[in-house]
Formats: sequence, C-alpha cells, structure tokens
Amino acid sequence: MTLLTKLHVDITEDLGLDKCPYRLHSCRDPRANATKVCWILQLNPYLTHVTITELALKDTRDVRLLTTSIFELKSLQHLSVSGIFILQSAPRLGPTIFFSCPSCLQTLTLKLVGSFAFWEGASSHNYYRLPPESKDSWEKGDEECGLTTTPYRKEPLTRMTSLDLKGMEEAFSEQDFLLMLEHCPNLCDIRIPDIRNVGDTFLLAEMIAGSCPKLTNLTYRDHCEGGTDGYLIARVMGALPPQQVKRLICGDRPFNIRNPDAATIFQKHSSTLQTLSLGRCEDVPSKAIQMVLTQCRGLEIFETRWAGQRGDLCIDLGDAIEFPWACTRMRTLRLTVAVPDEPLYRHIGEEPYYMRPPPTTLSAAEQEQFDQLEVLYRQIGELVEIQTLELSAVFYDPNDRRPFSFRTGANTFPGMLSTGNHRSGRPGYLHHLGGLTKLRELAGSVSAETGETKVTMGLIEAHWMNEHWPVLQCARFFRSQSNITNSFKWLQNQRDGSNPLSLSWN
Repeated sequence: MTLLTKLHVDITEDLGLDKCPYRLHSCRDPRANATKVCWILQLNPYLTHVTITELALKDTRDVRLLTTSIFELKSLQHLSVSGIFILQSAPRLGPTIFFSCPSCLQTLTLKLVGSFAFWEGASSHNYYRLPPESKDSWEKGDEECGLTTTPYRKEPLTRMTSLDLKGMEEAFSEQDFLLMLEHCPNLCDIRIPDIRNVGDTFLLAEMIAGSCPKLTNLTYRDHCEGGTDGYLIARVMGALPPQQVKRLICGDRPFNIRNPDAATIFQKHSSTLQTLSLGRCEDVPSKAIQMVLTQCRGLEIFETRWAGQRGDLCIDLGDAIEFPWACTRMRTLRLTVAVPDEPLYRHIGEEPYYMRPPPTTLSAAEQEQFDQLEVLYRQIGELVEIQTLELSAVFYDPNDRRPFSFRTGANTFPGMLSTGNHRSGRPGYLHHLGGLTKLRELAGSVSAETGETKVTMGLIEAHWMNEHWPVLQCARFFRSQSNITNSFKWLQNQRDGSNPLSLSWN
C-alpha cells in the first residue's frame, strides 16, 4: 500500500490481539512497533490524515525515526500522536515533534505520557521482546538509516488552526511554548499544556494573545503538577480582542478566577460565547454566573462543577431571578443554586407544608420563598432547546449558624417536580417546565426519595412527564432500580424499546 491518504494505527494493548485479522509476528514487541509504523508512513507520501495511538517510544532512535517520517509527509494536514515515552533521558518530545511537522499541517494533537517501568516490565503488560539476535532486515543501524539528527522545520505553520497539547504529561517551558506559538499565527483552537516556572502570567497571556490573535477556542489542561499560575487561560481570554472567544473549557482540576475578574472577562466575550464549561473553578462569584445567564445570548453549553463552597460556582437564588435570562438557546445546563434553608427546607416549629392536612395554609415567609422559586422555575422553563439539565440545590443558613448541605443529589427544589394539588391548596410548579419537549437527561437535585417528593410525586406527575417530555431518556429520580415506585414503573413501560427510560443512578 503506497497511495494511502488516511491512516489510523492503534497499538492499544487491550484491543484483543487474537481477533486481529492483520496480526504481525512482532506486533507485541514495543521495539519493533515504532520501526514498522514509520516504515508504513514512509511508504505512503500522500498521507493527509494520520492518527497513531499508544505508540511506545523507547529511545532517541525511535524519536528520530518518527519525526523524520512525519517531516517527509509533505501533504499532511491532520496529525494525532498518543503514546508512551520510556526514555530515561527523553528529549523535549512535544517541541521536537512540533518542529518536525510539515508546513502544510492544519491540526496537531499530542498526548504523550511517561512510563519508565513499561519497558522493564513488558511481560506484565502482555508484551514480549524478540531476542536481540532476531533483528530483522529492516532494523538497520542509525548511521545506515541517516538517523543522526532530528529534522527541524523553520517555516511557520500558517495553515495551523488547532493545537491540542493538554494531554501531555511532559511539562513545557515558557520559552518552548511561546516559540511554538510564534509559528502558529492563525491558530483558532488551543488546548493549554502544563507550563512550568511561569514568571509573569499577565505578560505570558499578552504574548500568547499577541502570537495567536485569532484564538476563539480555549481549553485548560487536565494535567498539572503545580508550578503554573491557574489564572493563565482566563488572562489569555482577557487579553484577546473583545467579542471573539467562542469556547472556554476548564477541566476538573482546581482553577482560579478571582472576583471581580470573572464577570469582566466573561462579559468581554458575552456576544460570542457558545460554550462555557467551568470545572471546580474557585472564586467564581454568583454575580459572574448571573452575568453569563443574563447577557450571553448565544450560549449553548453552560456547565459549572460546584467546588464545594457556596461562593465557588454557585449562584444565589436572588441573583438567579433578579433579571431575565438571555441564554434561551442553551442545549446543556449544569448549574448549582444556593437557596436559603428556611422556611421550606428546614421546618422549625411546624409540620412541612406537604404534611399538613388540607386545606394547605402557607405562612407569609413560605409563600415569599415559593414566589422566588417559581421565578427560577419559569426561567428554566423558557430554555426550550435544552436537552441536558442538571440543576442542583445547595441549602444554606442565611445567618451562618448551620453548615450548608453538601449532598446535592439528595436534595430537591421545593415544588418543582410536582403538579400540586389544587383541591387541597398544595403548590406545585411542574407545569412551568412543560416547554422542555427536547429534554433528554434530567439530573441534580431531583430525587424522588426525599420526604417531600415521596408525597408530592406520583402517578399524576408520571402522566404529565410522559406527555410533555417525550424524548426523555434519563432522569436521576431513584438511587437504584429496586427503589423505583409503581407510578414511575408505569412511566418506563410507556416507552418502547427504541426510546428506553432510565430513572435510577445505576
């Protein structure tokens, strides 16, 4: 085969080697794999798309062989390399591979992790090594192959639009990273790697934005062992021209944007933001989340992973209902709302409203809190494009006398999942969610096993959901399948095999 244009080589250990129809004699020898993969690359000079998965790079020769093979692919547009480097004294693999890429490259993804024990214990990984004397004819010496140096491209990658380095276990120096970005003037999508020993984060952010002024998609690295200022990606966002960034994604690692920077940074791109995913970010205040909900009209995905403190990625109920939401195009929403625990969550001195004999009489304070919550439910009900909704409640003491509730999955929003009982006067607000006809997944504080929902969610609610949520596939109402009540078993039975409905966590 010498005319391939697309090639995906996967050497993943658990693919089931015995079932592979093209099994090579040496396929389980990491020493041979790099050589044979590069041999295939060199046979096919017209390759435009190359993906190499789980390649073991055992020494400098493998690195030189791989980079030389890549360098010679003059039509290459998309390259993805994931592998394991097992060199005790490895070269800077990220920059080395980057500067071996041909100038026509458009996208590059690198995911390289170190595992020095891999080669020592190869047999325990279901690999074996061929004996040294079995060297095949294609395993020539370095000088015979011309592998005395690694290639180095000097031309900029003017067609490069996407650079994904977030899966790199190898740390990048500030100098290496900036040198790479200087070669990518038209970069739009970047996934930040682990950068060590950053001097001035503001200056680095300005230099990144200056080298790549067209950036629209920013992704924060998943792997970081420390030494890097976690504000970097937010400051890059702040340094770019206004109304340009479309996507900001931060992983589940701690990530800080200090008040009031968050609201200012998000507002700067409020008309262009389409995806905002904040994983365990610290110091993102309620007002910043309010700004996103009320000003980012084009937002389609908004995800916040509550960091465990009320002030971190948690919007206060008062801020959530103060102004109308503008992001009515949202398809995915994961949001945590802080709700005062009195009077509806903590019922001091009297029975909770749902346990009182009819007619149900609410105190002035209870009615006021229900009125506030109803505004929130109406806001949610206007998100008619929503497909995934994870709405979590954190109940807190306004006077800070009690700790707030950590187990959001065991909470429920008062009256949200009930149609109410007009005859007894018991309130219910499920009808406000009747426009969510595209809803597929419902999670968060939606337990049907709390003291309230055991009384207020039944067959009437199941009938309502069957009518108004026709494509619902998953609702986290019950802890296990055995806990599902007969009313909701009826709901499951209404769906045919092509549209099954899961109502439990497992």
